[in-house]
Amino acid sequence: MTALVKINLGTPPTAEDGDTNRGANAKSNSNVDVLNAQATLTSAPAVITAPQALTAALHIGKRVNISLAAGGVINLPAASTCAADQVTLLRNLGTTVVTLAVTTGSGDSVSLTRLNPGETALMDTDGVHAWSVLMRGRTNSDNETVNGNCTVSGNEIVGGSLSVVGKVAGANSPNLLLNGSGEFGTRGWVLGPQIAQQVDTTGGIGPFFTNTTALANYTNSSTTASCQAGPGIVMTASFDIANSATAGTVNVSFAAFNSSGAFISNLGALNIANGSALQRYSITGATPASTAYVVVYVNMTSVTAAAFGVVWRQLKVEAGTGTSLYSQEGSVAQVGNVSNIVMNGTYRNMLHNARFQVNNRRVSLPFTAGSGYQYCLDRWRVVVSGQQISASVPAGTGYWQVTCPAGGFEQVMEPNDVLGGTYVINWLGTATCEMGPVGSATALVKGQTFTLAALSSIQFRWKNGTLALPQIEQGTVPTAFEAVPMEMERRRCESYWRAVTIDFEGYQSGGQNAYWSLTFPSMRSTPVGQGLTWGRSPSYSNIGAPPTFNFFQDTLTCIAPVSATGTWFVVGYTLALSCDL
Repeated sequence: MTALVKINLGTPPTAEDGDTNRGANAKSNSNVDVLNAQATLTSAPAVITAPQALTAALHIGKRVNISLAAGGVINLPAASTCAADQVTLLRNLGTTVVTLAVTTGSGDSVSLTRLNPGETALMDTDGVHAWSVLMRGRTNSDNETVNGNCTVSGNEIVGGSLSVVGKVAGANSPNLLLNGSGEFGTRGWVLGPQIAQQVDTTGGIGPFFTNTTALANYTNSSTTASCQAGPGIVMTASFDIANSATAGTVNVSFAAFNSSGAFISNLGALNIANGSALQRYSITGATPASTAYVVVYVNMTSVTAAAFGVVWRQLKVEAGTGTSLYSQEGSVAQVGNVSNIVMNGTYRNMLHNARFQVNNRRVSLPFTAGSGYQYCLDRWRVVVSGQQISASVPAGTGYWQVTCPAGGFEQVMEPNDVLGGTYVINWLGTATCEMGPVGSATALVKGQTFTLAALSSIQFRWKNGTLALPQIEQGTVPTAFEAVPMEMERRRCESYWRAVTIDFEGYQSGGQNAYWSLTFPSMRSTPVGQGLTWGRSPSYSNIGAPPTFNFFQDTLTCIAPVSATGTWFVVGYTLALSCDL
């Protein structure tokens, strides 16, 4: 029976028509069974203070008090050893989390996996393989923790601050990447040849990156700015890309680097099928050990495509596994305001003549060094005697590319330009780079940051490969190459090396000295003069000996004895004035 029943006492006074003694006692026994099944739970024999497995005999129908000194596991009895609807009340009296689990090998399931300090749960079983929560209390304070997911069908009001670890789904997560769609031109990007930033002026897709000329068997990569990261972080890169190539492979990779700029591994990579229309993709992965920053690459291998055949835009790098709408927090943080968008001629690049087009020395290319550390193109020198540089203009570009020898092609940075702090380096080409004297140099990679003390005079040397558009600037993120106007670049280089030609004449008494001077724009320091033989050969008249020259930062003076009274002259005398580092 499941309900209480009354004894039939019969009709008084004889009660002959009532229950027999045995029948009445049977009803009483049945009522005792019903009451036992519905009685208030009593406490189990003792408080549980160590992880253990509960048993049906000792803990079913009981208040089980648990107080563990440290986190541990309590195993519920096998459901098959209990009757359906039997319950046990679990109470966490301690200060640590209690983990709930099923009996090993039972095949059971349990819907509640943890009891937080102060929580109570009334668990019931189906008597087969399941433990469910019949009722659940709350923690023993005003604070509450939900171990799993929490779904609210209506509105939720937060009276204080809302803290979120991870993403708020449906809201925009910060984009860690600078200039993900070319809103600021090519700032932060290192683009391969024939790749440029474009803007859809019709309002279709806004700014984007693409190949502006047709590609034939094209292999190169375009690289985003770096995003700082640490090891063990799940990150997602998302992007729009279209690929109408007819041959070759277009691939996007999400790469991790260490603090020395060395590649560690890819968080992931994705091939974009040829013939794919513009659509959004994502790559998710965890950063490996020693990660300092991540970079996204758009890689093309042996690609053949018409102009505008490969298009990408709206790159976003964010923490977590999901993607959110494209946004520009990284650009806002890096750019700050429009005054920080560097235009040509602001001298942000610490390297001089970084396009290699100033050649005041008039050296012929290819150039072979006749001595060690011999200057050739302005501000640049070949390190090892007998080694050669050559230069060319890559197809479809307007800059020079130098092929660097094994010993190196280097520039010594102007110390007065170095304010001190963190700098970042970038370049195009296959050459490797190192910083410092030969024999004790530090290797650098594209996009690497490093620290310089104020007024440092230090070499930057490229070796064994091609070099174009090198740039060193303050900050942590490489920006677009700064194309200093050529006239400004030439004038800057002439403060280190210039040629002057002397054409003077006069009338002087014999036995006297002739004096004259020549002024020029001030050089960085007092130069050393050396005769050159450009154009005309120097010639003298009525001067008994070659002139004696005295050099100053912005002037040279000449003294020469006049042989006889009359006219004298010096013409076609060309001097090189050098104060290179």
